[in-house]
Amino acid sequence: MKLAYVDLCGFRGYRKRVRVDFPEDFTIVDGRNGVGKSTIFDAVEYALTGHLSKYKDAKADGETVANYIWWTGQGPAPIDRYVEAGFKDQDGVISIRRSEFESPDDSTLVKLVAKLCDLDLAPRDALSQLCYTSIIRDEHIAGLSLDLKETERYALLRDGLGANDSDSWVSRGAQ
Repeated sequence: MKLAYVDLCGFRGYRKRVRVDFPEDFTIVDGRNGVGKSTIFDAVEYALTGHLSKYKDAKADGETVANYIWWTGQGPAPIDRYVEAGFKDQDGVISIRRSEFESPDDSTLVKLVAKLCDLDLAPRDALSQLCYTSIIRDEHIAGLSLDLKETERYALLRDGLGANDSDSWVSRGAQ
């Protein structure tokens, strides 16, 4: 499956509706700092998982990132705040949508996980792991440095592979 489109409204810095359609082959997203490039990929992750891993448990002045998922800027907030990502393959498009108050139905999530991941090898939280290993963020690039200590590189590789449940991986390897 490939990412077909991202459609969002009232998500993070995007007050008005924006839809980005991705072509079959290759896409470069370019622009100056602060124009919303990363938010496009945040929308994909949020649609798939319902959270943004890059912020983890970040807090400031008693607020969390959850306070800033949906539009809080100047101007009226849109009535319909949502993110939607479409993934396509030879069978068609599967769309997953989350809004401020609604999550996607479980059958859509199950179908998408089955299309995106090998269920026999997938870690417990397959969609989060997929986002972690597929969306390379600025803050992860420094972590890919060869200047890291061996144990730090191992931890980074283990996290990237989703091997946090190593007992399960050893068991699967034995099979």
